Amino acid sequence: MSSPERPCQTARNGGKRRAGVSRRRALVGLGASGLVPVLGGCGPTGEATSERDRRHREIGRVLDEISRLAIEVDPEAVTRLGLSGRGAPGWTATRLSSRSQAGFERSRLDRIATLKRLSALPLADEGSRLRTHQIAIMGAFERAVAVQAFGFGRVSLADARPYVADHMGGSYLDVPRLLLSRQPVNSVADADAYLQRLAALPPTIRDEQRRMEADAVAEIRPPRTVLSRLAAKAAALAVLPVEGHPMLRDLANRTEALTGLSDEARQDMLVAASRVIAGPLADAYRNLAGRAGTLFEGASDLPGLSAFQTGPDYFNVLLTSSLLTQANPEDLMADIDVRVRTAQRELKDALDRLELAPGPVKARLEALDGLVTVPAGAPADAAEAAGGGGLTTRGLVTALSNDMATLRPRLRQIMARLPDAEAVVTLSPQDLWAPYDHDDMTYEPAAADGSLSGTLRVRPGLEGRGVPALLPTLYREGVPGRHLARAVAIEDTAQPLLRHLTHPKSFEDAWAAYGLDLAEEISRTDDPVADAFRLRADLGLLIEAVVDLGIHGLGWTSAAAIEALSGEGGYSSRDAVDTLWRVAVEPGRAVSAVFGRSVFRALRTRADTRLGNDFDPAAFHFTLLTTGPRPFSQVQAEMEDWASAQVG
Repeated sequence: MSSPERPCQTARNGGKRRAGVSRRRALVGLGASGLVPVLGGCGPTGEATSERDRRHREIGRVLDEISRLAIEVDPEAVTRLGLSGRGAPGWTATRLSSRSQAGFERSRLDRIATLKRLSALPLADEGSRLRTHQIAIMGAFERAVAVQAFGFGRVSLADARPYVADHMGGSYLDVPRLLLSRQPVNSVADADAYLQRLAALPPTIRDEQRRMEADAVAEIRPPRTVLSRLAAKAAALAVLPVEGHPMLRDLANRTEALTGLSDEARQDMLVAASRVIAGPLADAYRNLAGRAGTLFEGASDLPGLSAFQTGPDYFNVLLTSSLLTQANPEDLMADIDVRVRTAQRELKDALDRLELAPGPVKARLEALDGLVTVPAGAPADAAEAAGGGGLTTRGLVTALSNDMATLRPRLRQIMARLPDAEAVVTLSPQDLWAPYDHDDMTYEPAAADGSLSGTLRVRPGLEGRGVPALLPTLYREGVPGRHLARAVAIEDTAQPLLRHLTHPKSFEDAWAAYGLDLAEEISRTDDPVADAFRLRADLGLLIEAVVDLGIHGLGWTSAAAIEALSGEGGYSSRDAVDTLWRVAVEPGRAVSAVFGRSVFRALRTRADTRLGNDFDPAAFHFTLLTTGPRPFSQVQAEMEDWASAQVG
């Protein structure tokens, strides 16, 4: 639905250069203007147009300069996001992001200076996309500066984690993932870049280890179980045989028929890679495992940030910067508790409709799993009846791909314009990815330059679970969840390079959760089994937010957290333990997903109420996504303005 023209704002601005403003003031102005980027504003002419164009060019020049500084801090982000075709320099493909203490301090000071520069920069005209990008970028730098002030952990312009390395991330895992899934090898120069990054990995791991030691002196240590898992994973990586090593195999496979690379040069390259893997890299992994073990004695058994002095303050900054509101853990917990009770009632009703025997939720969910689980060795017709699509993981991948393909045409009900990039479901090679993967499904976003499709990797070993049990994850991580949000954002070619580097993960996590709502809306299924699994996923998101608040904000023990996951959420014993330690190293993520989802729901409800029959959910969602992930306060201001503009 097209929006009505808005009255010109030149009388308010007077055609004069605006003074620099804070992001908070900018948001207030955005909320009062009645204009948002996708609406288009009035078209000033003559002198006003000249002044506007000059100001916008200056803003663009400054953002370009800042993006170059941001890339120097985090060149891996260019490869990870696929920005090489969006103006990023080619040298980024050869370097790793700095993990040293000096690099951390340098980035902190640079970001403080950059935030001052951004705050002093005049805002682009109301109604322009550039203004929206400015506000979102300022929000990202505000968040990074606030979190990095604590002096520990790892902080990007999109996310933050309290520990330099843990069992789920750090250079020892993140760089191999980057090389295996995102590093291009389309030329001899690309192959050389791959090798340069591989050679840079051992010293990068050592830098990270030294930062872990510095944090430990400041009494910032991961919990004991996290250290144990980190040490075990690093030790296992240290003894991977060179022959058949994932990265060596990957490099060999991708250079086998590479144009311009002679057999002799290729062999020299593989020998060089082998030497790095067998020598410096194996040593770095062994040293990391050993150092994690020595830190164990002084670490806490508490799983959350409550274990160290500045932990609660750090958690509050994470929540405040994500939710853009003063976040009291007790109040947030009370809010989520009400939602948990509602979700539990809805799930109970769904299980009753399936006539599953009454009892504890854990036992009833095990019975639900039994409806779709395919025993090993069962005949093919049994697998088909359970919805597994066959007894092989490839059969399961085919079934999931078919479900995504079936859902895509229906996306037009909820999205005014669909992105070109489709999500591809693929089997994760067990021998390549097993050392680095930890999720049943791992989403790798489409590259911003179009060089890579969005990929949903499925871990081998899920063939017995059946499609209905995996659909909620598929909807969250694929469409209409995370992939849809990412694909819509990256296809907005007007986004400055810096915006891609500052997309907040909290927005994508919230949209992924909201994807469950949208999937229910457009799936057109009356399958009570699928409905039960969806409601189970809803409850799981809430219970993980409870644990997030409990361990990081309220001092919960591991036992209390596992009891909540197993008792309230019905998680299996193994899933409860694994979930706890995932939430332990990702504070605030589950909470922001739950509350961000609520923001999207509430905005849609208000717009629907205001517009009645004129409400177009497809236009609403397109407006919500098209300018990319951004702070929730900015989303609220823009979407309220969008609804006002539709009213006229």
